[in-house]
Amino acid sequence: MATLPIPGLLAEFEILGLQAMDFGAQLSHFRARVLHWGDQLREEMTGKTDLCQLADHDQLGLPEIAPEGKGLVLLQPEQKNQKERDGQRFTYTVKNKFEPCLGTDHEDWSVRIIECLDSALHKALRACDQSLPHTVAELVDPRNRRHPSWQKYLLSSQLDMDRLDYLRRDSFFTGADYGHFDWYRLINSLELYDDDQSNRDIVWPEKACLAIEEFIFSRYYMYHNVYLHKTTRGFEKLLETMWSRAKGFFDRGKDALLVPAIRDFWSTSEPSVAQYLAIEEFTVLQQIQNWTMHDDKALNDLARRFLYRERLAMVDPPDFEGSLTPDYEGWGEALRQLVASRLEYDPPEVYCLVDRVKAKYYQPYFPEKEHDEQSVKNAIWVRVEGEARPIEISNRLTRLKPVTEAPAEKVRYYVPKDLQKDAQALRSHWK
Repeated sequence: MATLPIPGLLAEFEILGLQAMDFGAQLSHFRARVLHWGDQLREEMTGKTDLCQLADHDQLGLPEIAPEGKGLVLLQPEQKNQKERDGQRFTYTVKNKFEPCLGTDHEDWSVRIIECLDSALHKALRACDQSLPHTVAELVDPRNRRHPSWQKYLLSSQLDMDRLDYLRRDSFFTGADYGHFDWYRLINSLELYDDDQSNRDIVWPEKACLAIEEFIFSRYYMYHNVYLHKTTRGFEKLLETMWSRAKGFFDRGKDALLVPAIRDFWSTSEPSVAQYLAIEEFTVLQQIQNWTMHDDKALNDLARRFLYRERLAMVDPPDFEGSLTPDYEGWGEALRQLVASRLEYDPPEVYCLVDRVKAKYYQPYFPEKEHDEQSVKNAIWVRVEGEARPIEISNRLTRLKPVTEAPAEKVRYYVPKDLQKDAQALRSHWK
């Protein structure tokens, strides 16, 4: 058994075309938008960032890019004015809900864009190495198993480069202060551990335990105060309902007042990369603005509410604690009847929205409980002196145990604000 420290990882990362630089700098750049994965890659795809430009490191508190970093693929963060940052949760919703609205999968589109010969991303990767676009596409594709698993886990695991990035990025862009942790230590102290079966896994030394704890709690606070906040989720459900209603009109041949980019994307079962990239943030906002003039009263109203931030009000369901079969269906029907009693809220299902968040999404860290089933994919491992094998972090820092327990499923309902008190009264008398 052996661990491979940072310098020894250099040869492994030649596959990413970064071998010209010191490895410590490599991982820092990797974190600083080098070959950027996951949902930030989707941001480039939707036109909200530009490729081949250096990140504003002073703004984000990142190290400077070394001159020898020729060929690096870095994404420029978009500049937010203060007014946009004041609308923290609204802005987060606008930026992150395109995917379900358009019925797309960002990982599939990531692969398609990387492999598209005409895309800026493909050209930038190819400028480093002719084979790099194909290699990166294989690493991003969750179905591809050709490369060593630890390389995939750098991109998607319980502690990966994507999560390190989006916590800091979303913290900055929303104005929240929760996404702060010692990312530099996490990046510069990770090691490769060789087990008895000649497999390699990503581990951290014991000195990184507190940095890992900071990371886990950063996720905890960002999820509870931004990502899953009732206001954020309320706007997301409103947005999804609006787009679903408009798509229904389009599918039935009714005029949905679509902007050209959206119309072209929805008009084909196999949209091209160019059609996908044509849908940018301002395209979506313009589309919603168009719907404020639609002759369908409900679509018109939903668009107006979204743009003017006239959100629906959240109503908790009755307390079903102890019930083997919580009657969410009955409660939802009672709420819809309440909404239907007001003629201006027609159809009622558009104004009575239900939000179900799976329990695992409330967990900042959810390791596999069975030791024999644990891997770097589903657990964070630390190397502790005196232990024969790395151990899962919450077994070393037992105070993390409470945040690893699965919470109950969270169900929320959203109704117009002027019906919130009536809905709460209905809830208090619900049997």
